[in-house]
Amino acid sequence: MRLSSALAAVGAALVFYVGSRRLFTPVARAFALAISLNAVFWFDQAQNIRSYSLCILLGAVMAVSALAARRQVRE
Repeated sequence: MRLSSALAAVGAALVFYVGSRRLFTPVARAFALAISLNAVFWFDQAQNIRSYSLCILLGAVMAVSALAARRQVRE
């Protein structure tokens, strides 16, 4: 049961890293990813049986979608 939470947490990190490639440099994205993945909160929620990691994944998808929509409006 914890595997789904761990996969959702890893998926959220990947969504952020891939989804922000046009906005930030690779170094900035790697730094933000390293900081967030080393946080105690992230580690705790990735092991939790509740759906908190899924909420983090959905939040990452919504944030990346909002950034993409903002970029399209500006263009």
